[in-house]
Amino acid sequence: MPAAPATSSPGATPPPPARTFGLVGGTAEVSCRGNVASLDWATPNSGFSVETGSSDSGTQVEVRFRSDAHESRLEAWCSGGQVQGSVREEAT
Repeated sequence: MPAAPATSSPGATPPPPARTFGLVGGTAEVSCRGNVASLDWATPNSGFSVETGSSDSGTQVEVRFRSDAHESRLEAWCSGGQVQGSVREEAT
């Protein structure tokens, strides 16, 4: 009996590693392309606004979710091709 064909093509490139962060103020996903962090999306929760940016020549992503009473801050970067992050939650 012949073997079934492989389901993945030899030239297929896997998607970049990504990580989703859930904060009090919202949710964001960051992916790595080499050592460069890229914000895929950021969705604020009800009552929050979102601000995004980058630093360190684009190698670090910053996301802030703000409301009248709270600020959630995410700083994310890539290390060894994996997304790393630091989250800070503060009452305002």
